[in-house]
Amino acid sequence: MCGRIVSSLLVLLMAISVQAQAAVEMAEPIYIESDRLEIDEGRGISIYRGNVHFRQATSHVWADEVIVYTNAQQDVEKVEADGRPAKFHQYPAPPEVEELQGQARSIIYRAAEGLVVLEGDASLRQEKNQFSGNRIEYDSNKRVVKAGQKTPDGSGRVQVVIQPRNNTGAKPQAVQTDSETPAANEAQP
Repeated sequence: MCGRIVSSLLVLLMAISVQAQAAVEMAEPIYIESDRLEIDEGRGISIYRGNVHFRQATSHVWADEVIVYTNAQQDVEKVEADGRPAKFHQYPAPPEVEELQGQARSIIYRAAEGLVVLEGDASLRQEKNQFSGNRIEYDSNKRVVKAGQKTPDGSGRVQVVIQPRNNTGAKPQAVQTDSETPAANEAQP
């Protein structure tokens, strides 16, 4: 019982520190480099095209095109990145120790929700753990990953590789995905 309480407290403290880190990052300046720029202040939209590099604090996005949506106070509400693929990388900042990387044809970040949506050949990697599928959502405030969406051709399975936490120093065993196992090749009922 005591162990569960301590574990719950640790999870709560970690969630609070992640939210505090996100709040600090949102207060940091944004730096954007691109080949071209179009700004429509009336609509609160700025469009960056060609070799775009967007960075804010420990977060980086590389894409062919990035659209930044702001409100009347010039606060960023949403960032859309498109590319072949668009990529992002969040470097760890204390107390975080895990890097977060992702790529997809489209990456959407909704600032108020702390939600990152990857669509089209999406993949997300946190340390050695990997998620891939047509659509992946990552809630950075709650540290929740949701994946899966059928594509027009009926495919859309999610693939996950979760590495064991290995404290003994022994090498982890190889992990097979569904596509590598004989049962995956058999007809489904």
